[in-house]
Amino acid sequence: MSYILKYTAQKDTWSGAVIAGESFTVAQNTNAPDGGQLKNQLVKLGRTVKSFSSLGGGGLDVGETIEFNEWIIERVK
Repeated sequence: MSYILKYTAQKDTWSGAVIAGESFTVAQNTNAPDGGQLKNQLVKLGRTVKSFSSLGGGGLDVGETIEFNEWIIERVK
């Protein structure tokens, strides 16, 4: 099953690979935030990600939003 999560940066982060306010939509195989899958999406977009953080929290229901570290994370599907 595929889940879609939207990640929005609240500040410049991940060694400059992400600027505050940028959002990324990631199709992933879990309904929980996943820093590794977000990193893979950024690399596919041509970003150089020198460092990244793991993103915690449990699984999200559709429409649920959480804040974790410098990210706002919403489950879209």
